[in-house]
Amino acid sequence: MANGRCQMSGLIDRGPVLGSRDIRQVKAVAEKGSIRRAAEVLGMTQPGLSKNLRLIEDRLGVDLFQRSTSGVRLTPAGAMLVERGRQVLLDLSAIERDIEEASRGESGSVKVGLGPVTALELATGLLAEAHRLHPGISVEVEVNDPGTLLEMLKAGRLDFGVFHVEPGSLGPELTSREVLRTRPIVLVGSQHPLAGRDHVDPRDLSRYRITATRIYPSLQRWLEQRTGGPLKPALVGSDYYQIAELLQQTDAYTVASTGILKRLQRFFPLVHLRMDGLDFEHLAHCVQASSRPLSTAGQRILKLTTRLLDQSWQGPQA
Repeated sequence: MANGRCQMSGLIDRGPVLGSRDIRQVKAVAEKGSIRRAAEVLGMTQPGLSKNLRLIEDRLGVDLFQRSTSGVRLTPAGAMLVERGRQVLLDLSAIERDIEEASRGESGSVKVGLGPVTALELATGLLAEAHRLHPGISVEVEVNDPGTLLEMLKAGRLDFGVFHVEPGSLGPELTSREVLRTRPIVLVGSQHPLAGRDHVDPRDLSRYRITATRIYPSLQRWLEQRTGGPLKPALVGSDYYQIAELLQQTDAYTVASTGILKRLQRFFPLVHLRMDGLDFEHLAHCVQASSRPLSTAGQRILKLTTRLLDQSWQGPQA
């Protein structure tokens, strides 16, 4: 075909045929499924965006979209462009960020995602220590559930996150490494029937309901094995202070860290149950994009985060 869409020879000789603006426009149309809606997001007119898409397809020599009265769908070539173009845009953003940081010395911005448990341990201390040790770096903390944080990391809206990751929950876009391994403790209110015992058998917990910020599968399996029965949740929420109030008013229990216990004991007379056979290990992971290296500022804040996390989780008291 002398002038068909499949004729792609000579593209290299003609030089670059795509720019970041082209990629953003194709990506927007793919995400919205409509040229009109994409044009609104991009601040363009629909005829103007349609013309640009045709020009991009002419330069590439392929159709990127299948057009119909109900909208547009990506062709295989269009899907390839969007997939690879998304990474190109992230890389360009990272290059611009690193150049700007290098020109200003120790500066830049870092967005950190924390799960509910690590947030109580880290959020305040991280922001305070970052301000003290790295005043030129702006740190923003997002506290959310792990599922939401994973999606934000995939979209490039976070630099890194620190939270528990279940095996097999990450796709190829993300990578994780273990930053903490520690044994949690069991907490109850001061009036709990088990609070006055020197030692407690884990099976005694089977009579009571559990409250937690999140009961992830590995923790649930371990607790059910040790207590000898299915868990009976009372409250699953993101607020540890709400959980502490519930512990004081009911006979529920929770699983936490000594760092969380120290914080909550300032306001609530909670009791750490001494148990044999608590061999479960809580894992915290640092999660970030596989192909997007941290900036210099991000590396410094990550180092600070892991140091503070290690200081907070000291393990159960003897």
